[in-house]
Formats: sequence, structure tokens, C-alpha cells
Amino acid sequence: MSRSGMSTAVAVLIGLLPPIVNSTLEGGDVPAIPGLALRPPPARDLIQSYRAGADPATEHEAVPSGVGRIRGIATDQSGQPLANVLVIVRDVYGYTAVTVRHRTDQYGRYSMPVREGSYQIAAFVNRSYLGQTWWLLLHPTDDDANLQVDASSTVTKNFEWLLQGTVPLVGENATPFYYGATIQIVAPQGSDMWTYVQQPDQTVVRFILNPRGPLVDGSYGKRLKFERTVADLSVRANDNSSLKDIPLGSYQIAAFIFFPNGTWYRLPVGTAQGTTVQFAPDRQWSFHYWVSNIETAEVYIRYGGQ
Repeated sequence: MSRSGMSTAVAVLIGLLPPIVNSTLEGGDVPAIPGLALRPPPARDLIQSYRAGADPATEHEAVPSGVGRIRGIATDQSGQPLANVLVIVRDVYGYTAVTVRHRTDQYGRYSMPVREGSYQIAAFVNRSYLGQTWWLLLHPTDDDANLQVDASSTVTKNFEWLLQGTVPLVGENATPFYYGATIQIVAPQGSDMWTYVQQPDQTVVRFILNPRGPLVDGSYGKRLKFERTVADLSVRANDNSSLKDIPLGSYQIAAFIFFPNGTWYRLPVGTAQGTTVQFAPDRQWSFHYWVSNIETAEVYIRYGGQ
């Protein structure tokens, strides 16, 4: 294209743009052009600014007297923002029956005004997995589910989606819970399981779990190994008679018994799905219980005979 032709094309393009009326570029202002929109900043920039203490979405909002603000961001383990996470805040003492619910935006951000006071906070991510609908508890990055909000102050509480780890306690003398699932080792009624009591306490049962496909967050799981002594497995109420904190997924399970003299053999194990362990949401769970929403799976095992 010649110079004269290019100049003509530029002139025509400029002629198509709507006029800018009473606009100025002083002070770094950018005139608005109808039909053109600024692209939102990358999610990673928003995450960095949030963690640095700046809130581009709500920092300018006025907070009434006597009211503070709770804000934060929810991400997965790779640092990617989680949208539509449900954040629940409740009054610690229940004197005012305060319960506030909020959803994160497409960048994983949330911000909510609350009156000054002591609160507990939780966040839940919703997923469809293994043919079930799950609400899974997220982990506060400061390892604390409690917070204090003062008048006209802003408290930042960020969350991360963990598939394993201990859930922060939300009250005194609370029982420890895990983000992962639990398998309870049991025996069918009438089995010869209890013959193991004649074995030395050093006899070990090894359980191997091999993942069958992606985990609930889309990541690939790894082979898991648990070891329990026959003493651990002697009483079902014993905390060591179960396998805890297993990342939510579908697994193939195998079990082996190792005797002090060096001999071993494979133990027959079974579930409702054969040798496949597939977890389900806890039917007794609700948003009142800030623990993992995963029902304990049962694995039946027979000890006597080869």
C-alpha cells in the first residue's frame, strides 16, 4: 500500500470512531470510547494485590460506623482462584445470632461487612465427582478459623483447597478432623478375623491404595501405604483401626500381612464395590458442621488362613 493510500485508510478509521466530548488526558485519565472495554487485570495480579493488602474491588466502599469488613481470596493448591466458593461467618458466642454468607467472584475474591465482634469463618467449594455432589471445606491459610473484627477495620482471611491435612479447631476440646477421607477396617460377622489375637504384636498388616483416575480437584493421586499392627486393629473403636486423611478419590485396595519370622501373604479384602474404595458424601453432614463432608468407607478383611 502506498503512503497516500495508508493515510486515507487511517483517516477513514479515525472518522468511524465516535467523538470524545469534554474529555481530558490530564492527570492520567483515559477517555471512555463507546464500544470499547478495558480487559480485567490477570488473576495472578489480583491475587498478589489482595495478599499485599489492596482490594481493588471494595477498598473504596464506605463502611458504616461500628462495622468492619472481612475479605480474602480462595485458591486451589496451585494458586489458581476458585470462583463461587461459599464463605460463611458466624458469631462465636451466638448472642446476636449472626450468620453471614457470601460467594467468591470469578477471581476467587470475597468481601463482606460485619459488625465488630468475635467470629468463626469457613469456606466451602462445590464439586460434582464420582456421580455425587460435594461441599468440601477449604483451609484458612493462617491455620485459624477464628477472627476478631473491630469497628471500621478490615480483616483478611484467605483460603486454600487442601485434600489432606488437619482441620483447624473451631472450639475448645474439639475432636481433630481431616480434610481427607477415612477408611474403617472391619470384619464380616462370623468371620475368623479374631484368630489374629494369637499372633505376636509385631505382626503388621500393610494396606496399599492405588488411585483409579483423577482426584476430586482434577489432580493425579499417588500410591498410598498404611501399616497397622494386629494390636492396632484389635478394637474397632481404636483410632488406629482406621486409615485416615486419604485424598478424595477412587482407589483399588490391597492388604498384606507380615509376620515377625519374615513370612507374609495377601489378605482378602472387600467393599461394596469389590476391591474398589469409592467414597460418598456424609449423609449426616450440614453447613452447621465445619468438618470434612466425606462419609467413612468400610473395608472388610479376613485374617485367618492363607
